[in-house]
Amino acid sequence: MSGGEIIFQGWLRKSPPEKKLRRYAWKKRWFILRSGRMSGDPDVLEYYKNDHSKKPIRVIDLHCCEQVDAGLTFKRKEFQDSFVFDIKTSDRTFYLVAETEEEMNKWVRSICQLCGFNQSDDNHGRKA
Repeated sequence: MSGGEIIFQGWLRKSPPEKKLRRYAWKKRWFILRSGRMSGDPDVLEYYKNDHSKKPIRVIDLHCCEQVDAGLTFKRKEFQDSFVFDIKTSDRTFYLVAETEEEMNKWVRSICQLCGFNQSDDNHGRKA
């Protein structure tokens, strides 16, 4: 587990890499959003196999985050009426599904704050 203050944590469903979106399953993972400002660590979004795992599967450095979008829609039947948002980094776009709209908005708002994005009314966060 890395350092940094936990800002938000919870279950999200995560997409496979974009080239594999159609063929691979979206997996439920335990996500932890951490602010490293007080500890000198980077701001990161980590995901784990479950909420008991000690070692993250991946750590997303939010310094590399370019954009966050909320309220996305997918044509796949399983994601209709879902609360989908994405995090775009220089090397990958992560599509994530929250259980509720409120939860999605909290994730997006928290990530945008850490990334220094201005969240606009059209549900996009970008570097100012």
